[in-house]
Amino acid sequence: LFVRKAFLFATLLVSLATTCLARRIPVVAAYRAGQAQGSVLAVRGRAEIRPDVTYQGLDVDLVDENGRVVFIGFIPKLNVQAFPHAEALNGKMVVMYGVIEIYQGLPATQLLVSDQLRPA
Repeated sequence: LFVRKAFLFATLLVSLATTCLARRIPVVAAYRAGQAQGSVLAVRGRAEIRPDVTYQGLDVDLVDENGRVVFIGFIPKLNVQAFPHAEALNGKMVVMYGVIEIYQGLPATQLLVSDQLRPA
């Protein structure tokens, strides 16, 4: 339980730092994000946004020109209210800020505060 709380606290701190330092963070194409695992990065791409029934939140996937998911973003259920503009960004170019992780073989980030998801 302590490890989980410490991880969540560290993730929150990184997320807040991400929004404060957004102007200094390099923006990369979604397909290149996997090369920066563990780094704070801004990732740009076309968003597909839909409810995630399994994990109860919102999926904010970035897709390539063929519609293939190349980057995974996720807004947890408890944070969805912080993103009232999220579904309006469906199909549009966006920039996501966050710590790059690998989830199911794809680069990914968790979105906790609204500044982490912006129109491109």
